Amino acid sequence: MGVAPAIRVFLTPTPALPTRGRGKQVPNLVPVGTRPLDFTLGGHLAHEIRIEKLMSLTLAEFQLTIAPLAGGPLAPHVSAAEVPLGTGRVVIHYDPRPSVRFGGLLDLPRALVSLTFTGVLDQDRLAFLKRFELAFQRGGG
Repeated sequence: MGVAPAIRVFLTPTPALPTRGRGKQVPNLVPVGTRPLDFTLGGHLAHEIRIEKLMSLTLAEFQLTIAPLAGGPLAPHVSAAEVPLGTGRVVIHYDPRPSVRFGGLLDLPRALVSLTFTGVLDQDRLAFLKRFELAFQRGGG
């Protein structure tokens, strides 16, 4: 049985979002699916959305897996990729974290992988996230 990665979502709404109450901009996050990453801002374009995932992978695994999404292989020791996406772009960044040791026998690498979407429409972001999830999907048993 696998453990779901830790996920944090940060939103920076555009000024075009409606205001409520005392003039604060409060986007309506509406789940559009059953996956924790499926959110929309009610059809509005968010200026920037950053998603962080704690994942178990090395830099070499990250580079190999991200290459098809980034349009080609990354140079050695490069830990980030910028991908044009619809009306904007997504920056994917790998940040290594201390590994985790289980029972003294198993040592798992860890990294915080962040995806920062800037100027990307909901439909483009959701489609890219599905491709990202499929690319980084691990087999289980």
